[in-house]
Amino acid sequence: MTKNDCHNCEHFPPSDWGVLDANELQELGHNKVCQTYQAGDVLFHQGDECQGLYCIVDGMVGVRKSDANGNCVLLRPLVVSGGIVGFRPLCAGENHRGSAEALRDTKVCFVPASTVQNLMQNNPQLTRCFLTRLAKALGDEEEDFFETAVLSVRTRLFHILLGFKDRYGRLDEDGTLHIDLPVSRQDLAAMFGVRPESLSRTVRRIEQDGIASFSGHNVQIHDVDRLFEGLYSHNE
Repeated sequence: MTKNDCHNCEHFPPSDWGVLDANELQELGHNKVCQTYQAGDVLFHQGDECQGLYCIVDGMVGVRKSDANGNCVLLRPLVVSGGIVGFRPLCAGENHRGSAEALRDTKVCFVPASTVQNLMQNNPQLTRCFLTRLAKALGDEEEDFFETAVLSVRTRLFHILLGFKDRYGRLDEDGTLHIDLPVSRQDLAAMFGVRPESLSRTVRRIEQDGIASFSGHNVQIHDVDRLFEGLYSHNE
């Protein structure tokens, strides 16, 4: 474990922590601990006490939720560099409702709950930032519910692929878009609430239509324009 200066972090200026003054920033830097997790490592488990916030410096973290029968799904959204994991249970005073897993090698700065609470108590602007974060998260959940209720599996898959495009995509000279999916096919299905076999049927239809081809974690999109057009189609 190490300690890093927040001023050296590329995510610091636009982050919620940017509202802290020099003394508060010194308190944050003194108490936080930075650690690197390998892909598959767990940051915390479902039911654990929320002991603080996890700021993602580099990498990707997903939250998995399990039921009493051992069924496990990966929840949206995935948390990438610059994001924070754990602010909802910390603000609510609850235990974690899911387990956080590093989906790729990930560097994390952990800020203890006592430090966060003290900073929020002394800096109302930081509290407002976290309230805004919570409100935006609630709005995103409403959008996810809307998509699940009214959009086809095909359209939801197109939404997710385009969401991965900027971070995990590359464009060939011939116009083919390659996307390296950061999650498995099963996790991808769980992220927008369908069974893996339903996703597999949708993938086959997309391949038959000549829009894209899927091989493991790699997706080749041959016709990007048709992918965008598919966003406005609610047909299966």
